[in-house]
Amino acid sequence: DDDELIEVKLTDKDTEIFLVTKNGMCIRFKETDVRATGRTSMGVIGMNLTDQDEIIGMQLDHQGDSLLIVSEKGMGKRTYLDEFTVQKRGGKGVKCYKITDKTGYVVGVKAVNDDHEIMMITTEGIIIQLRMEDVSTLGRITSGVKMINLDEGVKVAQIAKVREKVSNGDQEFENPDDAMEEIPEDAIINTYTKEEQEKAIAETNHEIRTITLDIKESDRKVQAIEKQLNNQVVKSTIVGTVKKVGDKEKGQIDGEPFLEIESTEGIYVTGTVNEYMLEKIKEGQILTGFSYQSGMMFEAQVKEVSPYPASDNYYGYSNNSQVSYYPFTAYISNSQGLENQEWVNMELPAEEISGDGIYLSREYIREKDGEDFVYKEDENHRLVKQPVKTGKLFYGMIEIKEGITEEDYISFPYGKKVKEGAKTKRVSMEDMYSMYD
Repeated sequence: DDDELIEVKLTDKDTEIFLVTKNGMCIRFKETDVRATGRTSMGVIGMNLTDQDEIIGMQLDHQGDSLLIVSEKGMGKRTYLDEFTVQKRGGKGVKCYKITDKTGYVVGVKAVNDDHEIMMITTEGIIIQLRMEDVSTLGRITSGVKMINLDEGVKVAQIAKVREKVSNGDQEFENPDDAMEEIPEDAIINTYTKEEQEKAIAETNHEIRTITLDIKESDRKVQAIEKQLNNQVVKSTIVGTVKKVGDKEKGQIDGEPFLEIESTEGIYVTGTVNEYMLEKIKEGQILTGFSYQSGMMFEAQVKEVSPYPASDNYYGYSNNSQVSYYPFTAYISNSQGLENQEWVNMELPAEEISGDGIYLSREYIREKDGEDFVYKEDENHRLVKQPVKTGKLFYGMIEIKEGITEEDYISFPYGKKVKEGAKTKRVSMEDMYSMYD
């Protein structure tokens, strides 16, 4: 019958199954609709296929909150699982992807969450890795957006998850790699000629030689700097008592301070500022802030701003690896009511606020790649990301110059379900805050 087995999943009798076809149809039915049969049997009909159509993937409802659907011409999208109603096994299903000449047929489907990543492989053997949080979430009968640029005649061969949670139901994996899916080798077609391979090897060898020379030059510069640092005096920007000094033979160990100083008065606070705001913060500047734990307001004077970006983004609260964050230290002279290790929020000096215009509390505004945005409700009662132009700052309130109007409904921009395409529910400010009582 020109049939073949394409996928096997372990289920638990409470699972709902999704079958997707190359022509963009999908059916969702309960596992209990499939009766148990013998080991060598063909089983039962899962979906009634039209002529020239075929199943290209099977996914389960507990594998993610949305279906990622990718076409052979590099288009793709995510659609929330609740867009698909449960049907009886054996039906024709519903449309899940709009097939056009621009998209080609569907080649892959995966149930995903924001924290998943997938790998796409082309018929030329090119592989790219994508974060699911960067993929648009759209309705069922849409084609999505371009996910990969393809040369003429090249198509997407297959997709696979490359980052799963280490825990998979009741099964635990000691090695996270064991939780990854495999891409069959026959999905990769090697089209490089011998001349192309030799050219690529020569170019790589040239790069290696160049990098080796760069390393040697860097080593010489490091040695010169080390000579300059010998017998130098370390000056502290913190007034206090030295409590601990590291081993000078070992030097600084990652994650551990080499020198610890305890302040004799006031409190010093450390934070980071992103590269787009770096020029606005200066030594001696007074910042306003408040404590998340006690709610205390305070003022802090900037003592030091590092010219070097932080090695991680511990204080930056951003998933954007393309933005650098620079550490700074500020001093709170009047620290009454504050305690060590509290989490605080600090702002640049407030400007005079006018009675006109739109002002939002800063927690409603997010930033990515230097662009501020909010989540607002569209005409279909779905969340959309709306870029905004910000202005003056006034004690936690930020002026919105462009992007929204007073008639817009704005969503609190944090939470697992806050994403483009999510359904909205209107509430008053009073009702919203009463949710946390």
